[in-house]
Amino acid sequence: MSTKQTDQAFIVVADGIGAKFFRIPSNADKMTLIAEGVLLPTRLQDEGPSGKNPPERSHHESDEATFAKQLAHELY
Repeated sequence: MSTKQTDQAFIVVADGIGAKFFRIPSNADKMTLIAEGVLLPTRLQDEGPSGKNPPERSHHESDEATFAKQLAHELY
């Protein structure tokens, strides 16, 4: 089976506690990931998530939502 590689594809691997950025170089003969950077959550208590916060949301869920917002800002 053959896989098609997109030139200079940008890959984000993220969970609630961090994100790693990779790129696939266009000249790679096989699937190769080059590390591009890391994003860690910052100022979670100071910032807060976007939108309304449901009352049943835990502190951990709120922190994850805040980090998701920070990641979105970093990507765009």
